[in-house]
Amino acid sequence: MSATKPILNMAAYAIIIVLILMLGLAVLKARSAANDNTEIIDAAAQMAQDNKTALDGIDNTIDGRIDLTAKVLGAKITSLQTQTLRMQQQLAELEKKLNDSQSASSDLKWVVNPVTRHRYSVIPYPLPWHYAREYAEKNGGHLVVIGDEVENEWVVSTFGGDTEYWMGLTDEAEEGKWVAVNGETQEYFNWAKPEPDNYRKYQHYAIINSKAPHLGQTEPGKWNDVPCNEVRIGIIEQTVQTMPAYTRTRILP
Repeated sequence: MSATKPILNMAAYAIIIVLILMLGLAVLKARSAANDNTEIIDAAAQMAQDNKTALDGIDNTIDGRIDLTAKVLGAKITSLQTQTLRMQQQLAELEKKLNDSQSASSDLKWVVNPVTRHRYSVIPYPLPWHYAREYAEKNGGHLVVIGDEVENEWVVSTFGGDTEYWMGLTDEAEEGKWVAVNGETQEYFNWAKPEPDNYRKYQHYAIINSKAPHLGQTEPGKWNDVPCNEVRIGIIEQTVQTMPAYTRTRILP
């Protein structure tokens, strides 16, 4: 019995030592896991902080852009108000000129076309299309309506090919359907290529002698469609009322 007891004691010690080692390993693993979790938590906290910093930066950027946009919009509104005031003043001046157009009609210099027997004159100052149309009507005519190539060439040779003139042709009622202001059916056209293109969807009024070098439009007598609010000189066309032929009455004896 005395020999067995030391063996048992040694076995017990060995078991205790193994248990202690296993416990130590477990503690080490637990500590390692805790350290890993701590690192994960620290990394998550750092990421959250970084995200907060980024969001704060975005907020500051947005606030700055909002302030800048507000300033830009304010400046544009002020500019538009100034332009509106200027346009109102210009319109008032144009209306005054139109009201005085009857007295100015004596200043118009008329030229008779030997083919059409109509007479033509240029408006003495540039106007938007509708104002030019009204001026022509107040002076007993209408904006020029060109019916064929011969008349087109005569207008260019008489009034020059370097100035863009308003014509009495519009498709404001229906896009692509060009109507003459005097009610005649318009069958002749002399558009410059690639006109009429209705650029930006509001070009509904015709001019002659289109000048657009970037599009190759330099040839005199070619037509173009443009917006009505641009100011140009218009050509007035007026029908000449011919007197009936004099008939001599023969008196019989």
